Amino acid sequence: MKTPGYQIVDQHAPHFLTFTVVYWIDAFTRPHYKQLLTDSLTFYQKKIGLQVHAYVIMSNQMHLIVTSPHRPLCDWIRDYKRWVSRKMRILIQEDVESRKVWMYNLFRWRGDRNPRNDDFQFWVQDNCPKYISTRTFAQQKIDYIHQNPVKARLVYQAEDYVWSSAQDYTGKKGPVDVDVWMY
Repeated sequence: MKTPGYQIVDQHAPHFLTFTVVYWIDAFTRPHYKQLLTDSLTFYQKKIGLQVHAYVIMSNQMHLIVTSPHRPLCDWIRDYKRWVSRKMRILIQEDVESRKVWMYNLFRWRGDRNPRNDDFQFWVQDNCPKYISTRTFAQQKIDYIHQNPVKARLVYQAEDYVWSSAQDYTGKKGPVDVDVWMY
């Protein structure tokens, strides 16, 4: 019997999301790959009014809390992941990437075996959406997001990690405009 898993509770309410690369491939090891993710977030902020409350980009996944007040969240997720997937496919093919053939073959292999794709799958399809229903839960998820690079021993302090909203929560400016929640 199939279980329903995580679901988006309210399409216009804040949700914690996780976007994971298939097979946990460390696809975001180069700064311009991470820049693609942040530039794409900024694009959707301007295009549909997406609100980014917190985010972190790790080597193989991205955690974020977002609100989509003017468009269903599931539509944004679909479009964002599709766009990034297509652009990453091009970047990997064109880049001087030592793991190019290995990564590309795994993405193709996964895509060939998933009837929901044509021939390429970059992201795991489940986003594990969690509705942000209380201030306590929001703070817990923000702390979790910001502590990811610290736990991975990439930085000593969360706000020192460039690809995260932690710096925005300390009064500095990161690569994405963040709607900071102060509790």
